[in-house]
Amino acid sequence: MLFLYLHILNKKYFCRLKRGKPVSGGLTASARPAASAVRPYHIGIYRYPIHRIMSDQDWRLRRKDNRAEITLPQDMRWTDEFDWTKTAQAEPQRTLSGGLVIQQGIKQNGRPVTLAGDWVWLPRATLETLREWADTPELEMVLEHYDGRVFDVVFRLHEGLFADLEPVRFATPETGTERYTATIRLMTV
Repeated sequence: MLFLYLHILNKKYFCRLKRGKPVSGGLTASARPAASAVRPYHIGIYRYPIHRIMSDQDWRLRRKDNRAEITLPQDMRWTDEFDWTKTAQAEPQRTLSGGLVIQQGIKQNGRPVTLAGDWVWLPRATLETLREWADTPELEMVLEHYDGRVFDVVFRLHEGLFADLEPVRFATPETGTERYTATIRLMTV
C-alpha cells in the first residue's frame, strides 16, 4: 500500500491506494515504493546523471611524442560530431542506358573534430601552447573526450588551426592570463 499526498481545491487529502488503481475522479496514480533502488537524477532531455554533468572532467589533448598535455574546458562543444559519416560516396552518374551508378566506400580516417564555444574563455597561454604544437610537423595527439572516448588526432592546418579567435577584452600589454574565445580544428588519423 502506498500513500499519495494530493492537493485538490486547496485542501489536503491523504489517499490510501494501490499502484495504478483509480483515485476519485478517475485519476490514476503511481508512486515508487520507498524500498525501491535509487536511480540517478536526469536533467531535461539529456539523460546524463547529475554527477556526470557536474563533474570537473575536461577535454584532454596529449602529445604522443613527449606526453605533454593541455586541458580544455568541458563546455567546449564538438560542433561537427554528427556531420561526418564513415561511408564515402561519389557523385551519382547516369550511364548511356539511363541506369544510375553509385560508388561508395569506407573512409579510414579524417573525421573532423571542431571544438568551439562562444561562452568558453581560453587563456592566452593555452593558445600559445597549441600554436607551438602546430609548428611540429607530423605531430600526432590523443584527444580524450570528457565522457571517456579517445581519439588519435592531428591539427587541420590546411583549414587553419584556429577559427574565430577573439579576445574577450583586449588590453595591452597582453599576458598569459588574458582570455580568448576560439574554435580549435582537429581531425582523426
